[in-house]
Amino acid sequence: MSHPKNSKTPLAAQLPLLRPMDFGAHEFEGDAVFRINADVNFMDGLTLAAGLMADAANTLSRSAQVALEKWEVQP
Repeated sequence: MSHPKNSKTPLAAQLPLLRPMDFGAHEFEGDAVFRINADVNFMDGLTLAAGLMADAANTLSRSAQVALEKWEVQP
């Protein structure tokens, strides 16, 4: 019985593609602030999501810090 020749190239991971989704609309009306595009590579989507979450956390904490600094200065 013959055996198939082993491939020397690595196999691509079978990761799912992302499904489209809109979110971030103000009061469920108007255009969404964020959109997940269809057929985006899963790892690329995770990388972008991680960057978004890091930026959002940094912005929120910096905004709170500035607000607290201004609040302490005022009588």
